[in-house]
Amino acid sequence: MKLRGEDGLGDAFANAYDETAPDAVSFIIDSVRAQPHTITLVAIGPLTNIASAINQAPNIIPLVKELVIMGGAFRTDGHSRNVTPFAEFNIWKDPHAADQVLSSALKVVVMPLDVTHKVFISGEEVRQFGQPVLNAIVRPYLAYSLQERGL
Repeated sequence: MKLRGEDGLGDAFANAYDETAPDAVSFIIDSVRAQPHTITLVAIGPLTNIASAINQAPNIIPLVKELVIMGGAFRTDGHSRNVTPFAEFNIWKDPHAADQVLSSALKVVVMPLDVTHKVFISGEEVRQFGQPVLNAIVRPYLAYSLQERGL
């Protein structure tokens, strides 16, 4: 069972690639500029695109409402890492970007690995958001949790 589906996005799209779409960094910059002080960026992977956005357009930093990061590990309750004895994947993959982002003036909230092992959401709770793409992306995770953990 592939945890994230065949396309890495829970097979939510017939074709996840759209050559007419802006690149992620431009999308971040343009979105923040278009809606200043309202955008909460949510990083669920390495921070490369966030670092690139603030490098290319440092003037967006005060315009971002906040940045929520799923990453890092603080060695609580036995959850110290998932890549090496000391590293969590999202930070390990691009530590320079993580350092730059965490050292910036962005308002940052970090959800470390140990939190992701304690907070659970059911399929019904996901459906209540009424977001078909979210439902599709989460489906493989829910199936994995049921099959591997009985949750």
